[in-house]
Amino acid sequence: MQVSDQIYGEAERYVSRQRVKSMIDKEYQLLTNRLDTKRVKDTRFFAFCDTVLVRNFAGSNECQG
Repeated sequence: MQVSDQIYGEAERYVSRQRVKSMIDKEYQLLTNRLDTKRVKDTRFFAFCDTVLVRNFAGSNECQG
């Protein structure tokens, strides 16, 4: 949590919509800053995000990926 706080800022909860949004915003900003000097102005790029549901500790849920 300390590393995550330093990279993305503090959050009230670590598994939350607010946290995911701050992480995506930060990563998108890094991408645009890094690619801005390498790409021509009229090109486009996109980001793809995917979620995976893993088995919980009790083993009572269905896994998906």
